[in-house]
Amino acid sequence: MRRAWLEQGPAAAAAAGARLAALFGRDRLHVEIQRHRIAGEERWNRFLVDWARAMGLPLLATNGVLHATPADACVVDVFTCLRHHTTLDAAGRRLAPNRERHLRDESSMRELFADLPEVVDNSGRLAGTLEFTLSNLGYRFRSTPCRRASRRTPSSGR
Repeated sequence: MRRAWLEQGPAAAAAAGARLAALFGRDRLHVEIQRHRIAGEERWNRFLVDWARAMGLPLLATNGVLHATPADACVVDVFTCLRHHTTLDAAGRRLAPNRERHLRDESSMRELFADLPEVVDNSGRLAGTLEFTLSNLGYRFRSTPCRRASRRTPSSGR
């Protein structure tokens, strides 16, 4: 939807959203809004709020979390540089514009979305229905024991 909104405008985004609603069903589709204190972000959020209300879809508040704390944003920046084969100095707009995409507690989310308290309520309600745990990932690390390193030294040759 966002790409359609950016490239073709609100009507195209609404049409893309309507396709999602038809595909997933209105009873299983939620509309997510995030606030990272980025210029222009509220125009997109306003569109989402208006569209979701017109479609009768619940709104959720999320934070698009990339790191646990604001201080951890630098680690995300380093991994972004590695992924793009560039340096921090040359990464430019590939890096997040601020450190806002971190975990937040309920009171922080309520403060951030004070004008839309129902979005935090809806997020809590949805979270209460989820049964996900890390054991649901299905991945297991190999259980083979590590080999003990030999005691060879360059000078001994043994």
